[in-house]
Amino acid sequence: MGTPELFDEMGQLNKKDIQVIIADDNMSATLFLSEPAKEEDPYTYEEVMRALSNAGVKMGLDDARIHHMVEEQIYNTAVVVAQGKMVQDGADGYYEFEFETDLKAKPSVREDGSVDYYNMKLYEKVSEGDKLAQYYPPTKGVFGFDVKGKLLAPKAGKPICAAKDLPCQRTVIPIMQPLTVKLNTVTMICVS
Repeated sequence: MGTPELFDEMGQLNKKDIQVIIADDNMSATLFLSEPAKEEDPYTYEEVMRALSNAGVKMGLDDARIHHMVEEQIYNTAVVVAQGKMVQDGADGYYEFEFETDLKAKPSVREDGSVDYYNMKLYEKVSEGDKLAQYYPPTKGVFGFDVKGKLLAPKAGKPICAAKDLPCQRTVIPIMQPLTVKLNTVTMICVS
């Protein structure tokens, strides 16, 4: 049993067939135009757009590519004509430290083979008013969409939360004397 033959209103054999294939994840739509019979008119832009609309394709259409397919009569070739936009999740908040954070408590070996315990770097010295770190708040992310028009929500970044005295921004700071750490209005941590 072969493929059924389609006839138009005038009883003429109709070989025109527009196929719209939507990916399983709805992030792309592919268009396939079968070659019409010689006596048939070529596809029109309106016919193709109607077929895409009937298939549920609403967003991410590449209008120039669709026009190109119709005008250049690109038949029997699958062409991606719509693409969704991937969602971009937000970045978590973070600190950029202005002091050495990777202190190695290892003594250095001198040229004569002896070990120098005196100049070991066990902590970072800070003074009042020194900028210790810059806090970068989390980002919300960027929305995406699929070709059927469904809006895809991003996952927002998370703030760094832990300090009792700081509103949702904490870092570990070596304290060598009684100091207080406070967060000013431009979210910089300063020693006072």
